[in-house]
Amino acid sequence: MKKNACVRLPSFTQQQSELVKGLLNFISLNHYTSSFVSDNPHNSQMDLQNFQGTFLPKSGVWFNSFI
Repeated sequence: MKKNACVRLPSFTQQQSELVKGLLNFISLNHYTSSFVSDNPHNSQMDLQNFQGTFLPKSGVWFNSFI
């Protein structure tokens, strides 16, 4: 994580790290939506902006196959 996030992560002193080590008072998760995607073998274009190389399964298909 440190390698990917670099300077966006806060830095702590050794004393601060030892103070909070092992403490857990609150966990929060904010989730809006999830989607299952799979490769579209019929589209060879790489468009990372719009994810045109993937397609969403039809409604209900993923629910029965992944649960």
